[in-house]
Amino acid sequence: MARGSIIKHQSGNYAIVYYVDGKQKWETIGPSRREAERALTARKREVDTGTWREPSSETLAAYAERWLAHRDPARVQSGRTRLAPSTFAEYRRALLLHIAPHLGERTLASLRTEDVDRLIAALEAGGKAPGTVRNIVTPLRKMLADAVRQGKLVANPAANADLPPAQDYVGKELPHEHTDAIRDALVDLAPSDPLRNEPDLFSVCFFDVALGTGLRLGELRALRWRDVDRVHRLIRVERAYSRRQLRQPKSEAGVRSVPLFPSVDAALRELAARAVERDLYAPDELVFATIRGTPLHESNLNRRVWRPALDHAGLAEMRYRFHDLRHTCVSRLVAAGADIKLVQAVAGHASPMITLQRYSHLLDARVSEAAERFDPARIP
Repeated sequence: MARGSIIKHQSGNYAIVYYVDGKQKWETIGPSRREAERALTARKREVDTGTWREPSSETLAAYAERWLAHRDPARVQSGRTRLAPSTFAEYRRALLLHIAPHLGERTLASLRTEDVDRLIAALEAGGKAPGTVRNIVTPLRKMLADAVRQGKLVANPAANADLPPAQDYVGKELPHEHTDAIRDALVDLAPSDPLRNEPDLFSVCFFDVALGTGLRLGELRALRWRDVDRVHRLIRVERAYSRRQLRQPKSEAGVRSVPLFPSVDAALRELAARAVERDLYAPDELVFATIRGTPLHESNLNRRVWRPALDHAGLAEMRYRFHDLRHTCVSRLVAAGADIKLVQAVAGHASPMITLQRYSHLLDARVSEAAERFDPARIP
């Protein structure tokens, strides 16, 4: 049986001392005696089971700096970073702003699952949403997995951390009176069009296309005029902006064609006339672009268009998100009795099961309605 003890330094920190092959090993754990007891128990178990490795004295902050440099797409030319620039930026931000202040001075060898649990608890106490907490811990888990692979750690202390449950935001369905109120607000708030000497209804058209197609915001921002097929009354969705990067939609099913409904067709005709007047109408030009022809910025749209429209419509307290227009579009198709395969195609879901699960409450309502309208035993 391995033996060891706990020593308290004058600084107030606790250290553990134990023996491996007759040689004395020291590790400073920190100000918590309880953590020192847990660390000593873990080290003695590792010695007894033959899994002990020489602890690394490198701090998490130092290792994170090296790890980020190795994963930086701007510096790594071999292509082995395996991180898109936008993903790398999110990882770097999480590690530097949220993880380093809590755990940066700790050595890799001293980290325990309890430390990561306390980090998660602190983030939640600070008001971070469950999804945000999970996104912050993800790069920590990946980084420590590399440390295990490199032999710096025996196990990944973040692998089994007590993460908050994942929450798949489905969205709210806006009633007709609310979508009408938001559209009217956009008309009232429309700026003057200097070329026409009348209100510029660009944002109104953007709203109509979003509500009538169910496209995600990133897909709308990436839509080009060549994607609009008026002959076959289709809109082809082949790309989307995600974290400022143009890429294919999130799944293979995301590459799809959606119907060009009359309200959408009318909005696109208005936008086409507007684009012609500004010399911005061409197959490769964006349907929804800034005055300079560049993609719309998501935060600008939310701050300058969506929130003011909600305020003007008296719906600020409802906290609707722009993404709720997508949920509303699909919900209305389901409620109208559209074929589930059509709804799946419009939503860009990978399978009908996802559509059925996400909109089961509406389908249940249709089943109840059918019970009142039909009786298979009496249908001639």
